Amino acid sequence: MSQGAAEADDRHLRLLAEFDNYRRRTAKEHEAARREGRRAALLPLLPVLDSLERALATGSTDRDFYDGVAATHRLFLAALREAGAEPIESVGQPFDPNLVEMSPF
Repeated sequence: MSQGAAEADDRHLRLLAEFDNYRRRTAKEHEAARREGRRAALLPLLPVLDSLERALATGSTDRDFYDGVAATHRLFLAALREAGAEPIESVGQPFDPNLVEMSPF
């Protein structure tokens, strides 16, 4: 193999490696953007969940009203799960800084 052919082969291999690195980097960036988009969409909904849970904890003398709030709570939790959010059991658990604001939804 001549020196020119070896240099062309070397350039070709370097270009393939650069493209592979680019492909992996953009895949990581795409995944990070997807996670951030999901987080940005779901985060504002968490106060709604908190309000529903407070309403359930308060209770009601109107059974139909309470059952409606409970049904709404169940539907809301199902929608959050379908969107990729999962509850994290924290009551009685030691604080884990890796879970706070780091959950990938």
